[in-house]
Amino acid sequence: MPAKAYAGFLGTFDAVVSSRLHTGVLALTASTPVVPIEGLQFKITAAMTAAGVPLAAVRPGDPGWVDNVLRSLDSILADPAAARAWAGAAVRRQRESIDEFVDGVIHRLRLG
Repeated sequence: MPAKAYAGFLGTFDAVVSSRLHTGVLALTASTPVVPIEGLQFKITAAMTAAGVPLAAVRPGDPGWVDNVLRSLDSILADPAAARAWAGAAVRRQRESIDEFVDGVIHRLRLG
């Protein structure tokens, strides 16, 4: 399935619970809130923190991890509009950061 189609599919959900980085990112691009599940490498934590996702990544195996996932999910479902707003804002912040970086590179290379 192409990435845009998958993002569109993820956009039909109220929330996505995932340990897959690309699924989490594509869900955010569809303004779908994500409950991140961390694997062994902490890349989910780093990516979601950098994006400004307000929910901490949950580590399976930590005491009470299932309850932590459910609490995060409950917080999203309690105010879906607010959750979609932070999900969309996370993507906007990342896009703005990329634009600033590219503008800086272009300026330094005197291309623009």
